[in-house]
Amino acid sequence: MSDFAIAFYEIIYNKKIISNGQIIDMNFAGDTINTGIYMKGQRKKVKLENRHCLANFWVIPYVHGRKREKPKRDYWDLYLSYVKENISAYDKNFEQNHDFKDFKVTQFIPENVNSSTLMHQEISIKNRAKLLAKSDVGDKLWLYFADNSLL
Repeated sequence: MSDFAIAFYEIIYNKKIISNGQIIDMNFAGDTINTGIYMKGQRKKVKLENRHCLANFWVIPYVHGRKREKPKRDYWDLYLSYVKENISAYDKNFEQNHDFKDFKVTQFIPENVNSSTLMHQEISIKNRAKLLAKSDVGDKLWLYFADNSLL
């Protein structure tokens, strides 16, 4: 992870991520969620070209991100269905959240997330970007971007 991504996560989640050059909690390693559409009957996928934007990086438990089977880990709506089931079953990976609604607020997940097409994925990413920009952490993010000459 880049220094920029680390600072981005620390601002959004208000949590220290690195200590002595090491990631403290692998659940804060971050990952992209919407990455494309798997073609029926093929292992190859059509990729979403602009998926590597900040609004598509979010922190999910490591075992649910990089360690989870494809293609389920690459689609917001499928993953959120999984979270909804498991958060109510008191999965220890979600102990920092009270319920599913709290998880969505913490992760800045917009309403009506849809991953069924590349267009829907892009809309969901843009809606999350708007939530981030207009949130309490939005001002901190804007300041961080300005301080690093990214605006």
